[in-house]
Amino acid sequence: MSDQTPKDEKTEEATPKRRDEARDKGQVAMSQDVVAAVMLLMAVLAFYVAGQNLVMSLVQLTAGITGRMHAWALNDMGFEEAAAMVAEPWWAILPNLFLVLMPMLAIGALAAFLQAGFRITPKALEMKWSKLDPIKGAQKIVGPRGFVRLGQSMLKLIVIASVTVAVAYSQLGKLAALGRMELPQALVHGTRLIAFTAICAIVAILAIALIDLLFQRQQHDKELRMSKNEVKQEMKNSQGDPEVKRRIRQVQREMSARRMMDDVPNATVVVTNPTHYAVALYYEKDANGQPLVAAPKVVAKGVDSLAQKIKEIASENGVILYEDVPLARALHARCEIGDVVPVELFEAVAAVIRYVYGLREVAARA
Repeated sequence: MSDQTPKDEKTEEATPKRRDEARDKGQVAMSQDVVAAVMLLMAVLAFYVAGQNLVMSLVQLTAGITGRMHAWALNDMGFEEAAAMVAEPWWAILPNLFLVLMPMLAIGALAAFLQAGFRITPKALEMKWSKLDPIKGAQKIVGPRGFVRLGQSMLKLIVIASVTVAVAYSQLGKLAALGRMELPQALVHGTRLIAFTAICAIVAILAIALIDLLFQRQQHDKELRMSKNEVKQEMKNSQGDPEVKRRIRQVQREMSARRMMDDVPNATVVVTNPTHYAVALYYEKDANGQPLVAAPKVVAKGVDSLAQKIKEIASENGVILYEDVPLARALHARCEIGDVVPVELFEAVAAVIRYVYGLREVAARA
C-alpha cells in the first residue's frame, strides 16, 4: 500500500514500526564510502606501523628467490620441489601481512555496525526474482538515480585524483632522493612517502564519505515517509479501530448494567438520594441467623436515569428504599460493584441494615 502512495502525499515522518519493518528488510541508511574510507585509513596506518617489517620481508623474499634462481638453473628439479622452494619464503611475510589486514577488516566491520547496528534480517536474504528483472535493472542504471550515482563517482574520482597529484607534487624532492639510496633504504622511504600521500587522499575520501552518509540518511528518511492516511491506518492496525473500541466499551457497559440490574431484586436495601444517587446493598442471614456475607456488599449503583431505574426495579421487587443523601453519595463515590462497604462507613450502613430488619420484623408480626 505504501509503495503505491504518490510521493508528494508522503509528508509525515516514518513511525518506529515503519523503521523496524525497513530494518527487517535490510533497508538501512548506510554509506559504503564511510566503510571503505575507514578501512583504507586503517590499512595505511597499520602499514605505516608494520609496513617496514613487511617491506623488509618482501626484500628478503625477493633476494631469496633471486639467489635461488641460479641453483634452480643448475639443478634439475621437479615441479613439486621447485614449488616448495618458492612457497617457503612466503611464510615469513604472513605475520606482517596479518598485522596489516586484520585491523583493516576489524575497523570496517565496526564502521558498518555503528551505522546500521546488528540485526539478523532473514527477509533481506530472501530470493526475489524481481531483482533479476533486466528491465528494472537497466532503469536503475540509466534512470535519475543512476545518473546521480555516476555523477557522485566522477566527483569522488576528481577530488581524490586532485589531492593525490597535489601531495605527490609537493613530495617531488623526496622522490628524487630515492634514486641515490640503497634498495632497502629506498623501499622504506618510498613506502613512507606512499603512505603519507595515501593518508592525504583518504582524508579527502573521508570528507566525501561523511557528506555521502548525511545524504544517505536524508534519502532513507525521505523514502520511509508516510502519508497521513498510512499513519492513521497503522494506528488502527496496532491499537485497534477507535470506533470498534468505543463500541466494545459501550457493549461492555450495557452488559455490566444488565448484570447489575439482575442483582437489584436480591438486594437488602437501596440507599438513595431522592433525585440523583442510588446504591443497592446486600446483607442477608441464613435460617440460623448467620450472615451469608462477611460484610454488606454493593451489588448495584447508578446516578440520574440509572439510579431511577434501580429504584424502580427495587420497588417492583419489594426491596426497601432508604433515603440518606450523605451516605448514598459516599457509597457511590468510594465503592465499585462487588466491593464490601468501607470500614469507616460500617456504622452508618449497620444502622440502615438494622432499620430494614426492624421493618421486616414488624411486617412479620403483622
